[in-house]
Amino acid sequence: MRSRELEGQYSEFVDFYAKQFFPSPPGDLGAVTSSYFMGVLDALLEDILHWYPALSATLTPENYLSHLQTRINWQVMFYYRIANSLFRDSSDHECLPYLAALMKIITGAEVYYSTTIGPRFMVMHGAGVIVGPRNEIGSSFMIFQGATIGQQHDHSPGERAIIGDDVRVYAGAKVLGSLRIADRVLIGANSIVVSDLPCSGVYVGIPVRRIKPFPYPTSSS
Repeated sequence: MRSRELEGQYSEFVDFYAKQFFPSPPGDLGAVTSSYFMGVLDALLEDILHWYPALSATLTPENYLSHLQTRINWQVMFYYRIANSLFRDSSDHECLPYLAALMKIITGAEVYYSTTIGPRFMVMHGAGVIVGPRNEIGSSFMIFQGATIGQQHDHSPGERAIIGDDVRVYAGAKVLGSLRIADRVLIGANSIVVSDLPCSGVYVGIPVRRIKPFPYPTSSS
């Protein structure tokens, strides 16, 4: 399928939702989204196929939309990748808040477009996930439902987390404030992190403590 046809499909996809939820969305919202989509399509496919390699035989640029419509968690990555790419080109573009709102309305998740997330990003389930603004997150990042990467104090725009590669944040966990997390860290369900985690491993509890080594191979393995 030609790229122009793909762009048209994604423009219609976004415009359909925009018309449901906004009385007067930007007229070029679908067109802007679809043009940036083509630039991040390879990244989106990598996000999915890293975690679901069995789909490599069937998932293609041409049928990605059919998968996207029924896999709501994939739509989190879809809106994030597009909005982040647009943000890096034009940080005050009028379409940005609409893309953020569509993600929140449709998926129940908020991943701020000013946060940087490396390749092989995966949101599991999606509902209640919050990744706040200005964080720096490495490759092969996985986050589960109800988890938060956010501020520790109210009205603290300077706070941000710097998170390494191969980090997994399980359901309900909270990572709060300005801190650093090493590569190869698993944060267990409902745990709370408010200070640096400088060593690889599995961390659980309130506050977290390290209980064992990281159990998975690195993303390059």
